Amino acid sequence: MAEPYTNIAADNGRNLDLRDTADMTGAGPRAEVGSGDPREISEIFSTLSQDVSDLINTQMRLAVVEARDEVKAATETAKYFAGFAGCAYMALITVTLAAGWGLAAVMPAGFAFLILAVVYGLAGLLLFMRGRQQAEHIEVPPPETKKSIEEDVTWLKQQKS
Repeated sequence: MAEPYTNIAADNGRNLDLRDTADMTGAGPRAEVGSGDPREISEIFSTLSQDVSDLINTQMRLAVVEARDEVKAATETAKYFAGFAGCAYMALITVTLAAGWGLAAVMPAGFAFLILAVVYGLAGLLLFMRGRQQAEHIEVPPPETKKSIEEDVTWLKQQKS
């Protein structure tokens, strides 16, 4: 078992002991506080800003790659749903024709298909009414976005004055 405070971690292939006071960049011993060498401080800030910039760039590239992968997966999924919708539509047409011809055996064909048209019309009307009811609850733009935009406009007006 390791001693407390001995945390050995891998950093670019090096093992680092967190108790070590050496510079983590491998440039040698740490400068003492108050040494007054502005070059070292500027180098530290330069290295820090470069590391932050590299980190942000890497995260952005990763986000783009992940988003691209998600879009590809969503596209593939959408293809399957489109295929399903096409097959379901064809099945509905076939069932409708079968039902119409089946009813036509016991009544005139015109009335049989008229009954099916009325049934589909009522089903469509119910779906439309339900969709309209759901659409009434959608707020465009969302309240948070609207509030944020209003705050931005107010701030810009204050800045102009």
